[in-house]
Amino acid sequence: MNLSLGFQLLIAFAVGGLLGFFFGWLKGRGNPSGSDARLEKELRQQIAQRETELTQLRGQLTETGNACAAAEASRAAAEKMVVEQ
Repeated sequence: MNLSLGFQLLIAFAVGGLLGFFFGWLKGRGNPSGSDARLEKELRQQIAQRETELTQLRGQLTETGNACAAAEASRAAAEKMVVEQ
């Protein structure tokens, strides 16, 4: 097979270009861009803040429930005392 030098160079450049494009595409796919990393960081901070708020609200709900139960028990005891008198 006797190909001209120009045709051999054309094939070599085409193959090299395709390989360069393929490896560049693989490398670019694996590394998220800086804006994606910043967005991910911001979203993680928002999630952490929401979790903190949720924990605080659950604690307040528990305290309110306990206070309501104590008030109900106190009211029931007061009614019982009024009935006994």
